[in-house]
Amino acid sequence: AVAVTAGVLASLFLLLRKAWSAPLFAVSLAGIIAQNLHAFVFSNGLEVWGTEGIILPVIIIVIAVALLMFSRNAKNRRLLS
Repeated sequence: AVAVTAGVLASLFLLLRKAWSAPLFAVSLAGIIAQNLHAFVFSNGLEVWGTEGIILPVIIIVIAVALLMFSRNAKNRRLLS
């Protein structure tokens, strides 16, 4: 819930050109990593879903990292207030 809520708020703030989007994307990424860490390391999700089950979580992490980098870049360029 933390990852989704922070991601939605960060996206909204990015649309509104607010600097709060970068820290919220970082919180969202941390939530995504914690969720996947629990699913694949502590709960043996890899055994349940197989190797194909890791594709979607990796794509989600890549998108989250890209959004975080984009928002930080926009913040550094002073496009966000």
